[in-house]
Amino acid sequence: MEKPPNSPPPLPLQPAVGAVQVILSLALVLFLADGLLCLADESLKLVFQASWLTPVRGLVGLAAFFGGLSVYALSGLTPLVPKRYFLPLTLLPFAVALCQFPLLVIYYRKSQEIAWGISLAQILFTLCVIFRLQRHDQFHWPLVPSHKLGKKVFSVWNLCGFIGFTLFLLVPAGIAIAVSSTCWVISHVSEGFVSVRPAGVVMQARTYHRESDGATIRLVPMSHIADGSFYTQLVNSLPEDALILAEGVSDRKNELKSKISYSQMATNLGLAEQHSVFKPKAKSLPADVDLSELSPPTLTYLREIMTLHSKGITAENLPALLESTPPHLVESLLEDILYSRNRHLLQVLETQLASSKNIIIPWGAAHMPGISAGIRKIGFVQVGSEEHIAIPFSP
Repeated sequence: MEKPPNSPPPLPLQPAVGAVQVILSLALVLFLADGLLCLADESLKLVFQASWLTPVRGLVGLAAFFGGLSVYALSGLTPLVPKRYFLPLTLLPFAVALCQFPLLVIYYRKSQEIAWGISLAQILFTLCVIFRLQRHDQFHWPLVPSHKLGKKVFSVWNLCGFIGFTLFLLVPAGIAIAVSSTCWVISHVSEGFVSVRPAGVVMQARTYHRESDGATIRLVPMSHIADGSFYTQLVNSLPEDALILAEGVSDRKNELKSKISYSQMATNLGLAEQHSVFKPKAKSLPADVDLSELSPPTLTYLREIMTLHSKGITAENLPALLESTPPHLVESLLEDILYSRNRHLLQVLETQLASSKNIIIPWGAAHMPGISAGIRKIGFVQVGSEEHIAIPFSP
């Protein structure tokens, strides 16, 4: 039967097939190059502590990221894209990011080894896709043979299914996994002193007692900004005859030109700053270190952070932000900002226990696990706890 004279001509498949082949093949090359550069960069850091590949790695990684986004969008626009190969490949970076966050927080000392392993997995996964595409064919360019592509250039059902998958499955699943993993990490790292629940961010104050001398210590996890009622409730719950060992790094030698302030953040979030509301009536004793006691790398990092905080991102400080992280900076920061301050506090605590048997320690929540471990070593046992909502999620 002859075609009706007014019927539209069929869509030209060949140009579309060729364009999709090239785009998918370039994406595979970028994924593979990104994995190889990441593996080489992490290997150099592990063996030689050299990071000269990091800038190139960053540029290629950015290109691979946008290449993945392009392929993902293309798979929704045309059924030509073989989803069984490319959907897992394009979603892999997002899955890795969701899994990498808790791993890097918990095993931060092994961050380079984790990055090395992820890079190797990316290379193997990409090579597996390439070999499956080239199976039974002589290796050639483009890497995606035309017979591996779909049969149609466009399909309404393909587009609707892609939109539905993205909006109603992928996005909600990603948000749920990110939120749940973040909540789990916070609870795990803080050993339960901080938890995130539907009601808000909850702080758990704990009371410890030592039978040998009847001394009592109350650990109160704090936040620099929180709801004003949180600080008010804590002030009302603290006995006036107790001794407070106060947190607060001094700066007697003026190491930082500008002081740390959370006022703008507190205003934007409708919260209050700790120092403006938390004013207990009990006697308070400074128990923190001075900035001059911190290591040079930590002080340099703090100065850069304060410059960024006060001036924002400018042409002057942008080069410093683009520089790779110095080796062992994380360890230096943890030692100076967390561990050494905890040790200093515990020394002050043992000195004060000779004259005071009721001590309150309202320090940042990150310090609580270390302080708790320290007081348990000197004979204190937890005898009670109470919870306070620091940041409510609803009025």
